[in-house]
Amino acid sequence: SESKTDKVVEYVNAGDIQSAKTLIMRGADPTPLYNYYMDNAMWDEAEDYIPGYSYEYRENYFNYCIKAVTSMCAAGKQKEAKKFIKRKVVFYEEYNSSESPYHQEWNTTIVSKKLNAIVDNY
Repeated sequence: SESKTDKVVEYVNAGDIQSAKTLIMRGADPTPLYNYYMDNAMWDEAEDYIPGYSYEYRENYFNYCIKAVTSMCAAGKQKEAKKFIKRKVVFYEEYNSSESPYHQEWNTTIVSKKLNAIVDNY
């Protein structure tokens, strides 16, 4: 039998995004829909389907930001990239507190610097 994920791929390829979303809500892998949104520069839509759980999710979220920012810069949209970074780094606010010095590499200041460096060095 076809896996839920294969079905998601089929729906995405057919342009039936709503059915893909429904299957993902029922536990299918979100990666095919995530890739579709990323390939079509639909950054905010893609954010809802970033794959991964718990700690690996931080890394995946960061990679999502890098890919979006790099694509914007490649399209000459540096201002848009800077705004995007400002909007997205709030995801990392929970890593700002001094009570939890673990994972400080994920605090908003560090993440913001790394992402802005991509824009500034483009």
